Amino acid sequence: SSDDINNPTEQTEAVRLSVSASIAGAHEHVSRAPGNTDVIRTTSFKDQDEIKVLFFNKTDDSNWEMLLNDKLTYSQEGTSSFSSWVRVATNATTMVAGIFPFPTDFDETTVKPGGTFSFTVKSEQRTDANYNASDLMMDNKTPTYSGMNMSATLEFKHLLSKLTFKFVESNNVTTQLKTVTDAVIYNVKDKLTITGLWTDNSDFEASFTDEKNSSIAMGCNATGETTAIVIPQEMTNKMFVNFTIDSNVYHVSFPEIIEYLPGKEYRYTVTWDASKPSEKYLTATLSNDSEITNWTTQENGQTEAKTTMIW
Repeated sequence: SSDDINNPTEQTEAVRLSVSASIAGAHEHVSRAPGNTDVIRTTSFKDQDEIKVLFFNKTDDSNWEMLLNDKLTYSQEGTSSFSSWVRVATNATTMVAGIFPFPTDFDETTVKPGGTFSFTVKSEQRTDANYNASDLMMDNKTPTYSGMNMSATLEFKHLLSKLTFKFVESNNVTTQLKTVTDAVIYNVKDKLTITGLWTDNSDFEASFTDEKNSSIAMGCNATGETTAIVIPQEMTNKMFVNFTIDSNVYHVSFPEIIEYLPGKEYRYTVTWDASKPSEKYLTATLSNDSEITNWTTQENGQTEAKTTMIW
């Protein structure tokens, strides 16, 4: 309030904070709608996306106080803004942090630097809405000061792992992509718990919300590609995918057990031998054609347009 600003009870100063948001690694994925001809699109913040923005003040060597907990509504025109004043201690150590998608279950007592944060991916990722709601991104910055103004540019990074599958038919002469009508990955951990949040000692732990019913339904389209966002985790030999093509169900296993890392995309090829039409048990392979790529870096080195919020 104006009384607080005009009558401070401690050595503090009123500042105005501006925050801008962008995605460090805009990526492409297949449309979620089966048979959709608009196959590839770039994922970015969309108009009216809601981003959680937090502002912290360090009170001692290990404790942080949350001064602001608010929402940035993204505008493609960059017009989202409102004004307010916040009071911080003179020469304070501060941090601005952002979370996307906007968390609906949020604990202010634990979500802070050095604290914990939990997130669960959607088990149904056939739709754009659920796919995007599974794409956890964060960033944190120390704001810069200029007179009575303070600003921070948050460049959000993908914290989870992305799996992409291409299903092809081979007749030993040519290969062609098959139309997948359904794809579900099973026995995959769906919950992430981050400890040491926004510190150099942060740690990721993957777990099941329900180990007996742990599956993710993936989006499909006419290219034969399907995608899912999963928690970074070490694979087990229990993981498999069921693909439905021409009313036939193919059981696909992973011969190579690896660890899925944050911010990485893993591109698999599944090959069905047309000379063995009754073969329903296949394998998914990583090769030179479908490899592990960095999901968090754009090839052109650019980030998407930013929007600014004034506190």
